[in-house]
Amino acid sequence: MSVDVEALCAGREFRETPPFEYLLRMRRWWLLASLAVTACTGKVGDPGTQATGPRSPTGPTGPTGPTGPTGPTGTECDPVAVPVTPRLRRLTFAQYDRTVSELVGLTVNPSAELGPEVDGITPTLWTGVESAAASVAAQVVGSPNAYARIVTCTPSGDGSACAGQVIDDFGRLAYRRTLSSAERDAYLATYTDRAALTENGTFEEWVAVFLEVILQAPNFLLRVERSQNEADGRIPLTGDEIATRISYALWNGPPDEALLDAAERGDLATAQGRKTQAERMLAEAAGVTKARNLVRAASADYLGMVGAYSAFWSNTQRDPNLFAEFYPGIDVDFREEVLRYVDHVAFDQNGGFRSLLTSPQAVVSGRLAPIYGLPSGDPNTWTPVTLDAEQRPGLLTRAGFLGTHGRFTRGSLIFRGSFVLHRILCETTGAPPAGAESTPLPMNQADLVTTRQRVDAMTAGVPCSACHTTRLNPMGYPYEAFDGLGRHRTTDNGAPVDTTGTLRLDGQERSYSNAKDYAELLAASPQAQQCFVHRFAEFTFSDSAVELGCTERDLAQHLALPDATIKSFLVELVSSDAFAYRATTEAP
Repeated sequence: MSVDVEALCAGREFRETPPFEYLLRMRRWWLLASLAVTACTGKVGDPGTQATGPRSPTGPTGPTGPTGPTGPTGTECDPVAVPVTPRLRRLTFAQYDRTVSELVGLTVNPSAELGPEVDGITPTLWTGVESAAASVAAQVVGSPNAYARIVTCTPSGDGSACAGQVIDDFGRLAYRRTLSSAERDAYLATYTDRAALTENGTFEEWVAVFLEVILQAPNFLLRVERSQNEADGRIPLTGDEIATRISYALWNGPPDEALLDAAERGDLATAQGRKTQAERMLAEAAGVTKARNLVRAASADYLGMVGAYSAFWSNTQRDPNLFAEFYPGIDVDFREEVLRYVDHVAFDQNGGFRSLLTSPQAVVSGRLAPIYGLPSGDPNTWTPVTLDAEQRPGLLTRAGFLGTHGRFTRGSLIFRGSFVLHRILCETTGAPPAGAESTPLPMNQADLVTTRQRVDAMTAGVPCSACHTTRLNPMGYPYEAFDGLGRHRTTDNGAPVDTTGTLRLDGQERSYSNAKDYAELLAASPQAQQCFVHRFAEFTFSDSAVELGCTERDLAQHLALPDATIKSFLVELVSSDAFAYRATTEAP
């Protein structure tokens, strides 16, 4: 059996296959469709997972700073650049779960049967898709509410009219477009031959067969972009392809009927049409809930909580004799605190990038509260609080960041500075010399009292000084006002802490006195703004090397506006040409 790649890319995986044979062969279709990614994209079974590329504790590879007329590099941007994307992309496991759940109206987790999320096809994934489809179909038929959601008509006569309606309505949502005549006819044939496919030939049994088949269909499991006609050096997407891009960018799930209707009307061909739909999707209660989950996942990616860098956010160990507030597993709460903070700023406060880095708001559990000098309470209760705006401005003074980026007996200005340099500014450095992280600080010199003095002395010589003296260390000095668990302090080893410094930012020398000054500098930095945009684009397009040309610069400039919010940024992102076109070349 062979697969017609061009037919699959065009959305025509049905041929002259009898329905009962189609059902039996769907498992192999899934394998071949996944392998067809090689022909369409050059990649075998790429699940399209959100990833920002290789990372290491010393920072990820990535852009060395913003590009464009307003960026410090001064490089001109490309006004027609759009993402280089594959024509076929497998749903991620998270997208798969959310898509199935929304289609059937049940909270299900079918990816649990697929094994670990990896590139390519594994035996577990192959059989898991089939098993998951059968399980979901059985649950739907066994749930009156879920069944009524899918079967909105009452079968009469031979029942074919109602079957056709089920196929039209559910098929449109599952394929994220209207089914072709050939596709519709093939699914309808399963109803005609239901006696051969089911035990008793009932309508309800056919519904289970239909669901089992369509939930294994390549056009459901894959995000397919069929467009291939070039115009002005790039390829315009169809309305349904744009709708799919928008829905997975804002909701990490499938488009709803309103978005598909807009696609069919041609509304999504214009920036204003895409903007109108995005604003609707971020205004409706159900849409906001989905967007919050998406922003949470994107924020975890932006902050390096996934991939190799995640080691800094995990397995936090501190000396309990020095840090009474420490408890095993505190890193779980630290990560949760940071993600809840981002959510609170973006959705409850309707804040933007500046607020993210400067707001005194926090969301604190009863167990973390003592780190902030607040009364302890229920460890499972998270409460919004307002902290001292002078001491605790923004994300980078939250205990969740400070407490994970430290050492067993103290904080680490190097780890904290490295995080700012690599994750917030998208700059890169070389790997540290072998054994650098285990090198002890000089401890027996009378003129080296504070940790900052000792770190500066340790990194002053070649080759360390090239990265540390003017880059890494100054990025971390403001956080010397916080100890290894994130508690605020004014002295270190009995001497006053020094939080002043000078660093090069946006091509200029910038000075600061404390964490508040520093937060304001970063919040107003075009480089930091463009880094945020780039990280979000990496996540959205599942590509660490994604290039959006002038769109990236324009989005960064939007973030700099006084009234810009995270939600308005999302609207501008999906309104851009990046969501209406793809490059003439395909992802390697």
